[in-house]
Amino acid sequence: MPETTIHDVIVLGGGPAGLMAGISAAETGAKVLVLEGESRPGKKLLITGGGHCNITNREVSEKDFRSGEPRAVRNILRAFPVRAATGFFREIGMDLVTDKDGKMFPRTRRAGTVLEALLARAKDLGVVLETGMTVLCVETGGGSFAVSGRDFMRRARAVVVATGGLSYPETGSRGAGYAIAKALGHRIVPTMPALVPLETKDRDWRSLAGITFEVRLALKVAGTVRFASAGPLLITHQGFSGPAIMDLSASWAHLPEKQDAVVVADLIPGTGDKELRDAFARYMTEHPASSLRKFLARYFPERLSVLLLERAGLDPARQMAHCSRREREILIRSVRAISLPIDRSCGYDKAEVTAVRSRAWRRRRPARGRECPARRFQSLKVKSPAQEAEINRDNPGTLD
Repeated sequence: MPETTIHDVIVLGGGPAGLMAGISAAETGAKVLVLEGESRPGKKLLITGGGHCNITNREVSEKDFRSGEPRAVRNILRAFPVRAATGFFREIGMDLVTDKDGKMFPRTRRAGTVLEALLARAKDLGVVLETGMTVLCVETGGGSFAVSGRDFMRRARAVVVATGGLSYPETGSRGAGYAIAKALGHRIVPTMPALVPLETKDRDWRSLAGITFEVRLALKVAGTVRFASAGPLLITHQGFSGPAIMDLSASWAHLPEKQDAVVVADLIPGTGDKELRDAFARYMTEHPASSLRKFLARYFPERLSVLLLERAGLDPARQMAHCSRREREILIRSVRAISLPIDRSCGYDKAEVTAVRSRAWRRRRPARGRECPARRFQSLKVKSPAQEAEINRDNPGTLD
């Protein structure tokens, strides 16, 4: 493609954000070029939701997002609400299904279906996609942007930066957009990995890899609950994963000092203490010769039951008939409030999103002084043709 061609819009990044931006621009009649640094577009999209791609939820509000600016999130959601999102995908020929918990997926349960639909729509609109095009520099001058890489240069009247954050760099999200924005004069606030598994050095816990169960978690600092979550917890060869731990991971990582922090797990969240005591008493009456390990194995895999009892200082082989009331209460506490030994997060390599550090939000300037207001995500630093900036859709406002 000759360098003299001036496109209406160049989109940096061929992920779902970039493809949606390209489609939206093309629907207005713009001539759009999408530049993707990887060999194929949509790599991260293909692994979302375990490869099933949870497109949206039946109900979504700003309360579902952790943000220093809930009003900005609310305005974004109002601009493109659930009905607009579902309507868009149905218009491009993709059927959706809704689970009992409100999560919405493509009927095929394949993330590839979503990518194929987006690429087909972009192609129908005349959007040009070039892969293997790693952008290194964006410059202004002569009434257009010059977008260049090692062996190429393209021009456009507007540029959309949709390169992703830093999470899952193997899919192409390596922070290129931050460097481009900084070179154009933007201030970049500190980021951190979020929705990320947490590691433990505890070999006993890691030996339970593969076990999953429902929990309720509480992040406590000096005895005060800072954040709570609930859902499945998965034990891995590295530590802890699953929705419950990943929802809590950003709050844990935000803590400047972690020596007073502890993640406490209720391993039987749907059962009250009285129900547990009654179940213990019935089992002791009906199976007096059975062991504590066998009792707990009614709720957990036996390997986990042994660990819980040993950590509580109880003998897993102790017969029910010989258990004292004190031992019963120790057992109940061991499953209702056990501390998980967490050492660190798995970092950007395993994080699903890139988040902004909370202190950075508090240091931000008033709205009228911002470089990239969330209302339109249009740069106010670049005075030449409009530059739409969207570095991280999961955390609006990563650009200041």
